[in-house]
Amino acid sequence: MDRITQAANPDPECLNELLFADDQALFSPDKDTLQEHINQLNRQCEAHGMRINIKKTEAITISRNETTTAFNIEGNALLNATEFKYLGSFFIKDG
Repeated sequence: MDRITQAANPDPECLNELLFADDQALFSPDKDTLQEHINQLNRQCEAHGMRINIKKTEAITISRNETTTAFNIEGNALLNATEFKYLGSFFIKDG
């Protein structure tokens, strides 16, 4: 998995993903960079015989602006969540 995430990381000098066991969270200050990171991760997974489970993948936009951003994997829209729990911590759309 390290090989996949290293190859998919658009900026290895910036903290932009969290990994624990089979959970992974990606984040970015802008939507285009995040979509590219999602695309690169998907390509690397496929190159190593793995697939991202779209039904278990969610996106959340945390912003001061009232906005929702659509992300996708190979044209399949990811669910836009208003909150999610990652390793016991809650992330909420409006902060």
